[in-house]
Amino acid sequence: MASRREPNRLRHALSVVCLVLAALLMPIGLIAQWANSTFFESKTFSTRTVDLLESPAVRRELANKLTEQLAFAGNQQAVNFRPAFQLAIEAAINTDTFRSIFRTAVERTHEAILAGNKGASLDLSDSISIIAGTLQLPENARPGQADERTLGTSLSDVTKQMADLRVWSLEEETGGLMALGLGGSVLAAAGAIALATDRRRTVRRVGWIIVGDGLVVVGLVLAVEWYVGTLADTAELADALRGAISRGMADLRSAGLWLAAYGVIIAAAARAEGTRRLTPASATSSVAGWVDRRRASTAGTVGLSAVAIVAGLALIASPWFWLRLAVFATGLWLAYFGATELVGLVQAKVADSATEADAGAARHPRRRLAVISAVTAVLLLLATGGLLLTTRQAASTAEAAGQQLCNGDASLCDLPINLAMFPATHNSMSAALYPNWLLAEHVETISGQLNSGIRALLYDTHYGIPSSARFPGSNKPLIVTDRAAELRNPTGESANVDPTVQQRADEVAARAPRAAEAKRGVYLCHVYCELGSIPFSDGLKELKTFIESHPDDVVITDIEDATTPADTTAEIVKAGLEPHIYTLDPKKPLPTLGEMIRSGRTLLVFAEGGVGEGAPPWYHRAYDGWIQETPYTWDTPEQMNCAPNRGAPDSPLFLINHWLSADPPNPSRTSVVNKGAFLRDRLQRCLAERGQIPNIVAVDFSKRGDLIATVRQANQEMLDQVRSARRGRRSTTPGSSVAPSTPGPPAAAPTPGASVIPPVTQINTLTGGEPAVFCQRAPDAVAVIGSWALANVVSPASARGLSDVAFGPAAARAIDALYAVAPQELAARLVPAKDRAGAVVQALRDAGIDQAGIDGIVELTQNQVARSDSPDPVEVQAVVLDKVRTMLSPEATDKVAQEFVASHPELPGLFDLGEVPDQVAQAAGYGCLVSP
Repeated sequence: MASRREPNRLRHALSVVCLVLAALLMPIGLIAQWANSTFFESKTFSTRTVDLLESPAVRRELANKLTEQLAFAGNQQAVNFRPAFQLAIEAAINTDTFRSIFRTAVERTHEAILAGNKGASLDLSDSISIIAGTLQLPENARPGQADERTLGTSLSDVTKQMADLRVWSLEEETGGLMALGLGGSVLAAAGAIALATDRRRTVRRVGWIIVGDGLVVVGLVLAVEWYVGTLADTAELADALRGAISRGMADLRSAGLWLAAYGVIIAAAARAEGTRRLTPASATSSVAGWVDRRRASTAGTVGLSAVAIVAGLALIASPWFWLRLAVFATGLWLAYFGATELVGLVQAKVADSATEADAGAARHPRRRLAVISAVTAVLLLLATGGLLLTTRQAASTAEAAGQQLCNGDASLCDLPINLAMFPATHNSMSAALYPNWLLAEHVETISGQLNSGIRALLYDTHYGIPSSARFPGSNKPLIVTDRAAELRNPTGESANVDPTVQQRADEVAARAPRAAEAKRGVYLCHVYCELGSIPFSDGLKELKTFIESHPDDVVITDIEDATTPADTTAEIVKAGLEPHIYTLDPKKPLPTLGEMIRSGRTLLVFAEGGVGEGAPPWYHRAYDGWIQETPYTWDTPEQMNCAPNRGAPDSPLFLINHWLSADPPNPSRTSVVNKGAFLRDRLQRCLAERGQIPNIVAVDFSKRGDLIATVRQANQEMLDQVRSARRGRRSTTPGSSVAPSTPGPPAAAPTPGASVIPPVTQINTLTGGEPAVFCQRAPDAVAVIGSWALANVVSPASARGLSDVAFGPAAARAIDALYAVAPQELAARLVPAKDRAGAVVQALRDAGIDQAGIDGIVELTQNQVARSDSPDPVEVQAVVLDKVRTMLSPEATDKVAQEFVASHPELPGLFDLGEVPDQVAQAAGYGCLVSP
């Protein structure tokens, strides 16, 4: 008998040890998992830190600190008008702009600390610039650059305290702790049950251990909230910090609660039939009995009194803490009570049915166990669903924070700038909200236009001189155009000024003598500054504020410059915009929106004149190889056409001038041409006639009509085509294709509301071919051809032959293989690309590359195209060209490309491989051509 007890005692002891291990490891694993995905993940951490700004008290405290720093930096307004000044800063902090830049600063600092850089400092310089721009402080009220840098690092003491915390060194350990904690606790619990002599009781104990672990996690979150609150100087800030921590750790708290819910379900399911249940009455009776037993002795009464006093003081000190704890406990008890009721009902029903059907049957216990197990599984699944629902919001926020946005949409980062569309305003400076502006063509200022979604500005620079005249009711001087200093006489649009407008401007100028000591400056105005102007520097300040506050947006400016490049660019440099300007290289492919944004240079500057000394490389001459356009003088909507105007036909960017000439400008007439149906109709016609995506669509009165929505839709459609071409798949947008690099066949008349992207050739029959082999070879061939087409379309004219050299050999081999098994109709569409690719191979052979070299180029290109689901054709081209240049030489490679393009002009529809309706493809057995 003793020999039997010894093993049982050992098993019991081991089972208890396993239970203790499970109890210790489970909360460690859960907290480590949360820390690994949140605390040590920079994007998520920065998002939750910025969440602090949701609290008015936190914003007030931050504004107070920044105002204090501004005062120390010598800001006069911060010293003399601190209360009002602080309110203004607090309002600036409560903007999406500030939060975006603050999030970036926290993320970079967090990454530096994780990398072991204890000297990392939270740099808020960009945020301070936004505050200064938002407040529109006068120059003498703003701190200098050195002061801004000091102000920007004013929270360095907080950063240092963060960096000194040893917790950051545990990043690598959290992964191991997560695996050890979660995996070890499960194994330990399973071992405890396997070793137990009374497994039902052990399962129930496991349930209560899970409940306890969940409550420990919840209690830890509450303790962190309480502790952080004690660090604040004021009660208001303490409440704000506790609320922020509560939001930031909400998913960990929810995980703890749902973990406790799991335990409740398991404990309830394992309750033995007939055992006493914990009800309000039984709980009250147990507590009352315990109190009565304590009161039976003097020591017990003293101890009971001490417990009551401490509990009462604790409740008074933190009523909300204990109230929340009571709510949690009540909720868990209700869950337990409900689960036990349900399990008790199941036990009774199964027993009754078993007795009626087969009284005393041996299968009754097994049947009851199966039913209870099924009910328990359903309850656990419901709890899992609740856990996922309550934690999904935090995960979605972190995922969104980790995405790179490009012009408002993460998906647009893949678009090269000449495949993207930019809503634009014509004569952007001509706004009714600017003082003294007559004949305005917009209502909103430049800032207002940019904030509403405009991403390209067309404006004119002129020399002006302040006069002594004033407009009635205005204190601003009237500006007289300095015709003698103009770079050139008005040309282009400026040459077509209405004679009445010219006469009116001359009359105003005649009555406006030059002000004493007035100096000539650069102004934004449309031909005649007498009828409305703003200093060029003011317009640039508005642009700079937007660019710095919207680091994920690319903006284009097209300047009709009557001022010299030296004077125009000097104003741009003085405004501090030069670090934000991207320089295009005529020998390299055009960048994508994502590339520009990642480089930190999100502004493109074009000038219609740009002639003369002093023009830096980033001051691109618009119509000298970069932009082509339509005419711009229309009296009626019916006159609007797509005929070529300025710019070479192979210029990569296409400007659509889309406004009516009117004196005075008429918003009602403008609304007609800005409507979505009319706008889409013209964009489609221009694309079909010119073979070029409309990149810059310039209108008057941009808030009237559907410009922004139309451009957004077109960008999404274009993106679908780019991704389909990269992946070697058919488009999911009906009737659309990758934009042709040259004009394709005439398109059918567009219908209102149709896509802006051009339709490709429709193929309504498929004859012959080998469907199975074709479908096996098609993805690789289309991927290479698509990459070739995209690389070709983003290459400037001077570098276009390089894409042929890079992709031609691989395309030749892929097209030859596909051509041999393609149906007749698709084979015919392959002929132009097949012939061109074959000509590229011959040109490389003529240059001295043997067959082994050609094979190496093909293999490299195929590997590069296949290396990801959506390869970047520009990167593929660069890698392949590097190999070609080692075979020839850089100079010889460029010569081959130039001579090839000169002798092989692109044919219309070169990359138009056709579009097969699904029903036609299905009927002919070409299932791979059916839209996914």
